[in-house]
Amino acid sequence: MEEYLYSRTKKDLNILVQAAPTTASIIENDIIREISVDDIKTGDLVVIHPGERIPVDGLVKTGVFQVNLQFIDCKWKY
Repeated sequence: MEEYLYSRTKKDLNILVQAAPTTASIIENDIIREISVDDIKTGDLVVIHPGERIPVDGLVKTGVFQVNLQFIDCKWKY
């Protein structure tokens, strides 16, 4: 049982890692540009377009949002 749970957890984590975005759009000097998620710094203004995955944790400065949490709370189907 323990081996099954370990392999299932490993599989689920791999799915999450593979689904993580590698780039993000930021606003810099009133221009939107795409950068690597690794290059995002505290204070950067990240733009999320409809249908995009959210690349980093943060606060909503402007706009209205609705987030589908199925992927995070593991209620998706393989």
